[in-house]
Amino acid sequence: WDGTTFSRNLRLPHADGRASITAHDDHCRVELQLSDLRDLAPAVSRLRRMLDLDADPVAVADTLRATLPVDRIPGLRSPAAFDPAETAIRAVLGQQVSVAAACTAAGRLAVGGPHFPSSAQIAQMDSAVFAMPRRRAATVIELAARLADGTVVLDPGSDWDEVERSLLEVPGIGPWTAKYIRMRALGDPDVSLPSDLGIAKAARARGLDADDLRWKPWRSYAMHYLWNLEN
Repeated sequence: WDGTTFSRNLRLPHADGRASITAHDDHCRVELQLSDLRDLAPAVSRLRRMLDLDADPVAVADTLRATLPVDRIPGLRSPAAFDPAETAIRAVLGQQVSVAAACTAAGRLAVGGPHFPSSAQIAQMDSAVFAMPRRRAATVIELAARLADGTVVLDPGSDWDEVERSLLEVPGIGPWTAKYIRMRALGDPDVSLPSDLGIAKAARARGLDADDLRWKPWRSYAMHYLWNLEN
């Protein structure tokens, strides 16, 4: 992110690629560099999902407007992951540290190649390469191993409840991380994160319950509004 454009490398079915996305008032402009044109459709599909472009912002706003100032940030989306496994690993890297520290930890893993390492690659790493407490490094490696062998499956069609259960079976992954992965990696529109400090603070400032059932079935969007209000 350079302040205007978000860019990332893409690992696609046939070859590598790269996308640059610039937001405008009524659209997003995407420039794609593809090594194989057969990857055009999957790249566009995954980018649309990442940007939550198929959401219904009117339905979301109609549900949340009674309790949240949705018109202050009209059309806010709940972005998903281009690479669900990468997002899951990043979520664990970011446990109990600042965003800056999490980015630094993820950046260390990505050094030496065009892509964030695959789950199989991370599963084979020595915990010493992670600049973090040994227990959290072990969690990263164990999650990567379970992603690589199919014990944890983060496909778009996966059952959200089953994925959350499988994540909670990974030593070191708690409810916040499992639900965050459910929101960001799987695109579940109705995830609540009441234990998140920023969300709890923003909700409390407005006399709201951080897990207000009036936000169903769009609680993920409510979380994003609260995060933005807090910031």
